Amino acid sequence: MTTERKIHNHKSEIHVDYTIEQYGYHPDKLGRTSIKFVIANCRFCGQVMPVRKGFFNKAGSACHKECRMKEQSLCGSPFANKEVREKSKETNLKRYGFEYASQNKEIGNRISIARKSKVRKKIDNLLFRMDPLGETSVHEYDDHISVSFLEHDLTFILNFNDSCTELAGANRTAQLKKKEYWNVRGNRCFQVFEHQWEARSDQILNFLKTILHFNAVKVAGRKCVISSDNCKDIFNSNHIQGYG
Repeated sequence: MTTERKIHNHKSEIHVDYTIEQYGYHPDKLGRTSIKFVIANCRFCGQVMPVRKGFFNKAGSACHKECRMKEQSLCGSPFANKEVREKSKETNLKRYGFEYASQNKEIGNRISIARKSKVRKKIDNLLFRMDPLGETSVHEYDDHISVSFLEHDLTFILNFNDSCTELAGANRTAQLKKKEYWNVRGNRCFQVFEHQWEARSDQILNFLKTILHFNAVKVAGRKCVISSDNCKDIFNSNHIQGYG
């Protein structure tokens, strides 16, 4: 019997004795939407398994993840049915004003970003496993910073074109070597991660302006005692790392 891509090779039901033995409570004492586990048997393979009672009641049966994958491969996609596709379009149009979620620009952009992220991971994984020359010695990090000179009063060096591969394994000290290389030559290096920029871009910009002497306003320090709460506010507002 097949219903909504669910193959019921076995009757799926909750086992009271197994549940009491495993968890120490009677499944009937739990509410219908309870997140606590009960023991039931899988509709596909028949083996007993733990499942949240609320999920069991909502799905009407229990099924292992591996068994659900087998079900899907045997039943095929419901969207292969034209009636299902048309019904889905009608529902989306009624609820959201679009036949497809991707027609909504906001949702479409999120889908695009997610897809790009997945593709990037696949490419990185492929590059890691490929070595057409059969050698690892030719794959290494460039320990020097790629230099681009901007036409300003100061020479500002950007590490924007650093090419490296990890075919021979990640060089965990690559960034440290670059820092040491330029520090001994009188240059100051610091690193800003993407998540830091997203969270504290204002503080980072102020930090850069101070280093480059571009800040128009200077706040003089003074000897004073401040509370812990005020201290946290000052650090969070002015320091890249924030408080603590």
